[in-house]
Amino acid sequence: MSRTEKHFMRSADLDTEFDWRLMERGKYVVGIGSERGTPLEVVGQGVMQCLDKNNIVMDEVVCITSVHMKAHDPAYTAFAAIHDVQLITCDTLALKAVTSGSLESGDFLPEDISRLSALFLSGARQLMVPPFRFCLSHDGLSVIVSVCRVTGRLGINACA
Repeated sequence: MSRTEKHFMRSADLDTEFDWRLMERGKYVVGIGSERGTPLEVVGQGVMQCLDKNNIVMDEVVCITSVHMKAHDPAYTAFAAIHDVQLITCDTLALKAVTSGSLESGDFLPEDISRLSALFLSGARQLMVPPFRFCLSHDGLSVIVSVCRVTGRLGINACA
């Protein structure tokens, strides 16, 4: 792994590095974005409905990804543990690298986080399908799910 990749990538389990060989087995990276405090029920159902809608099984998912602030989010870490998939988070510099400077403000909305983290991790240049929004109730808490096919080694195309 290059120094650039190490700088941009953080694992939910800070003592464990991502097993890069998993990228060869998996087909998809799932980006997730949500407001703080979104419950596991919303995150889990949103991701699973998105995967079902696109005929993807969880065994084909290499990892789930989001912004670094979600590394210790209870809903994200619980979802990763339940489905035995690694949660990999990107810092905002990685997300900005994917935008090629096209993001005007320095703030990222949940949809930006979902889309950009999936693009960064997969090495893809575009999402497989448009971002999927799921809301369980009218309390306003929702999750945005983006899916990319793995095109190469993590982050290679996104940083070019």
